[in-house]
Amino acid sequence: MALDQRCVRAFGKIWLVLCVLTLANGQKGFRKFVQRAHRPTAEEQWFIQKLDHFNGQDSTVWKQRFFVNDKYAQPGGPVFLMIGGEGPASPAWMEQGTWFTYAEKLGALCFMLEHRFYGKSHPTPDLSTEHLRFLSSRQALADLAHFRTVMAETLGLSERKWVAFGGSYPGSLAAWFRLKYPHLVYASVATSAPVHAQVNFPEYLEVVRRSLASENTNCPLLVKKASDTLVELLKDPTTYNNITKDFNLCSKLQIQTKSDSAYFLETLAGNFMDVVQYNQDNREFEGVMGTNITIKVLCGVMADASLGDPYSRYAAVARFMMETFSMKCLNVSYSDYVQDMTSASWSGPAAGGGRQWVYQTCTEFGFYQSTDSPDQPFAGFPLEYQVKQCADFYNVSAEQLAEAVAQTNEYYGGYKIRSSRIVFPNGSIDPWHALGITLDITPDLPAVFIKGTAHCANMYPARSQDLVQLTMAHATAEMKRVCLFWLCSALASCVLHSVLAQALTYGERGSDLGIQVFQKVALTKPQDNVVLSPHGVASILGMLLSGAHGDTRKQIITALRYKKNGPYKMLRKLHKTLTAKSNLDAVVIANGMFSQQGFPLEEEFVETNRLNFQSLSQSLDFSDPQSAAAHINQWVHNNTHGHIPSLIKADMLDAALTRLVVVNSIYFKGLWKTRFQPENTKMRPFNAGNGNVYKVPMMSQLSVFNMAADSTPQGLKYKVIELPYHGSSVSMLVVLPSEEDTALSQILPHINTATVHGWGKLMHARKFRLLIPRFTADAEVDLESSLIALGVRDMFSQEKADFRHISPEAVYVSKALQKAKVIVNEDGTKASSATTAILLARSSPPWVTVDRPFLFLIRHNPTGTILFMGQINQP
Repeated sequence: MALDQRCVRAFGKIWLVLCVLTLANGQKGFRKFVQRAHRPTAEEQWFIQKLDHFNGQDSTVWKQRFFVNDKYAQPGGPVFLMIGGEGPASPAWMEQGTWFTYAEKLGALCFMLEHRFYGKSHPTPDLSTEHLRFLSSRQALADLAHFRTVMAETLGLSERKWVAFGGSYPGSLAAWFRLKYPHLVYASVATSAPVHAQVNFPEYLEVVRRSLASENTNCPLLVKKASDTLVELLKDPTTYNNITKDFNLCSKLQIQTKSDSAYFLETLAGNFMDVVQYNQDNREFEGVMGTNITIKVLCGVMADASLGDPYSRYAAVARFMMETFSMKCLNVSYSDYVQDMTSASWSGPAAGGGRQWVYQTCTEFGFYQSTDSPDQPFAGFPLEYQVKQCADFYNVSAEQLAEAVAQTNEYYGGYKIRSSRIVFPNGSIDPWHALGITLDITPDLPAVFIKGTAHCANMYPARSQDLVQLTMAHATAEMKRVCLFWLCSALASCVLHSVLAQALTYGERGSDLGIQVFQKVALTKPQDNVVLSPHGVASILGMLLSGAHGDTRKQIITALRYKKNGPYKMLRKLHKTLTAKSNLDAVVIANGMFSQQGFPLEEEFVETNRLNFQSLSQSLDFSDPQSAAAHINQWVHNNTHGHIPSLIKADMLDAALTRLVVVNSIYFKGLWKTRFQPENTKMRPFNAGNGNVYKVPMMSQLSVFNMAADSTPQGLKYKVIELPYHGSSVSMLVVLPSEEDTALSQILPHINTATVHGWGKLMHARKFRLLIPRFTADAEVDLESSLIALGVRDMFSQEKADFRHISPEAVYVSKALQKAKVIVNEDGTKASSATTAILLARSSPPWVTVDRPFLFLIRHNPTGTILFMGQINQP
């Protein structure tokens, strides 16, 4: 996408990213997507720019157009810079688009800078080849750098995080801006960016074929038959009168050279190329007409036998397109095209962008969409026809073109671009994805490949009729991780959690709080083993929630990120899903409420927890602490299958004041999907967190595992290994720093449920030998200080706790603790936890390791719930 009206063909129908030929009645080619006038609310402004950034002797300056919108700007917020492309910068982008959604969330100031030589940004008196030497991506990047520097200094924005956005060729510029000026731009979103320059680009039409076939497998076959028929007809001049009539040409068809034929054939192929490239997008918001014409529409015409043979249907498509855009006839005169393209006047017919962009393709990029591949449906416009135009228009030879393209890839890296904090969204329907990044290069150079979507589709404002895949891409953790998380991690006013909460399941929301508790506990014990059940923590708080009121309730709701008006329906569904008998891996969750005999519990509190948490309610005599503790411990022992023999001590119970003990227990037993053979377990060294090296029993298995590589916002790299249990609904995720000198405590703050969810997109199946310790780890965690630090304060205060819906008698939480135990061996994992609040409770998770400290998480994949979590410093 570029910021203007979008893709028409410029260069002999070189279907480029954003060619802006104004093509009207009877003129060459035709404008597939006509743009209505748009009334801008953002006023155009002008920046004094250097003409030649790389010649210190040249002091020539010119005025470059830009726009600014401070609607959502907040003190300390980031600065967003939308990069203009090969056409006029459209003010519509200063009001709408995905980037504007991000701006609202993050309080960003928004700029858009028009590209030199396009729109109203005229650096030179004309478009002569002599002057076009100042038109290049390198000069454009220097424009961006100078604009950013001056604006930052003038407006006091030097300490802000600047983020570049662009789509199509501007997407490439966004990536290259981060690559070449990393000190000026913090992150970039490079949508549909063809970062790899290539002279011959037949893959474009290959994608067109696949995209047509995705609608109807016969569609590209019919197009091919029509195209082949037309090629044969062009060999016979006696057919030219009929062809002129069939395609409603402005003048009788004249084929005197190969270029005449190629230009005509490419013009007709362009009907399909345009529609495929922008299929079902939302460019209508910026005034573009014809967006209702889709692959489905064109393939419908090609499949309509009532129109005649494939050739006749092909002609019907051309007439249909002309009618849609109110074109009286189609001009396919190659000589007229050459005349237009060689006009150097700013008022010339190709000055809207065609002459400029084709110059860039001849001097930097290539990108020529030829019919040289047999795996596409068109014929008749080979590479030689397109390369010849470089010589005809700009006196650039084929050898000079090839060298220029090679230099571009050498300068920017092409497919091998290496930088950080650049995200590459692409659509599978978009032919340009063939020159883009569709697989993650590194965790800090992620790709977001959106099936079924077209060129720059994710940049447009979201609509209710968008494809599910596109809707998910707008909300995907990956996009937010790049567009929001990179920023939030660097800004004081981080809003990531509030944004992500809208997309998280209730299992993930509760687990996120449990992970935060774990982080606080683990950071106080950097050399110890720590085990916790995030879901257990959430369960205890969830049980107390129904009895809380006022600020006490508000703090619990906020910490868990539950909806204010009763999350219980979803919590009941979550509990049922986790404990379903259909699960092959045993997940047993038991909840109990033990109250003082005669203590009046509100019936609604008891019933709510019974329905939603299957909670047991029993009365005990706390005036006998030994007996009461023994009873509760026996209940915990039974429900954790003996793994937690004792949870509370008698001295935790006040014989006079204890009124209620709320307990949650979680037991998990899972067999590995692929068992470790005991005979392969050997004593091997493990580098413990305290700096010592110990010999530990290390299990070994050569198999195929899912593994991902990721990094923290600070660039610290780590690996994630997935060990599935045999039921497949639960997995253990092992997190190991990639570098031996990276402490686990440096990775831990980066972990949250959004991060864990994002690992799924990074996972790749690989065969390797995994060595992990066989271990048993248990821990007892006092939850009070961590919960208070996370904002759950009042329930621990005698003065402020408000549990009026538990009982008319005032109560508060005097103790909140959790015990957890994890056993990992060759067969699988046994894990259990018990959480209590002498008014609260919590559970814990299990782990996997290699030869140095690691994290592990046991995750219920369907719901995203983290059942157990731990750090292992010494097995």
